[in-house]
Amino acid sequence: MTLRVGIVGVGWGAIVQAPAYRAAQGYEPVALCARTPERLGKVATRLGIEDTSTDWRSFVRRDDLDLISIATPTALHHEITLAALDAGKAVLCEKPLAADPAQAREMVAAAQESGRPTGCCFENRWNPEWLAITDRVRDGLLGTPHVARVSRSASYWHPGRPLQAA
Repeated sequence: MTLRVGIVGVGWGAIVQAPAYRAAQGYEPVALCARTPERLGKVATRLGIEDTSTDWRSFVRRDDLDLISIATPTALHHEITLAALDAGKAVLCEKPLAADPAQAREMVAAAQESGRPTGCCFENRWNPEWLAITDRVRDGLLGTPHVARVSRSASYWHPGRPLQAA
C-alpha cells in the first residue's frame, strides 16, 4: 500500500521532503499547500506536484491524503498538527516541534491519544559529522557548554562540487 502524502508549507522542508518521500518505498507526495499562491505554484512546478491548495484547514481533512507532512514556520506547527490528528491523519512535523514546551506537550499527548503514526523530523541527528562533534563535546573538548551555535557549509546540496556564490 502506498501512503498519499500532503505537504503543508513550501520552504526548505518541502523541498527536501518531497524527494525523500519519493525515495522511500510506500510513500508518494501528491499534494502541496501554502498560503502564497505564487510561491506555491513555483515550488509545485519544481517538485512536479500538480495538486495544490492555499487552505490548510480543508487540506488536512482531505479523504484522499493519508499523511500530512508539516513543513511550515514553527509558529504554525501546533495548530496544523492538532487539526491533522483530529482529522485522523498520520503526521510528520518538521523541527522544532513547537514554539514552546506547553504546545509540544499538547501535540505529543494528542498524537498518543490519536493512535496515529507521528514523528518529528530530525534528519541530521545521525549525520556522522554531527555525531563526531557531539562525541567531542561530550568528552569535554569545550568544557561545560551553556550555549552552542553551529555554522556549517551547505556544499553537500550540490554533490560533487562546492557551493558557488550567486
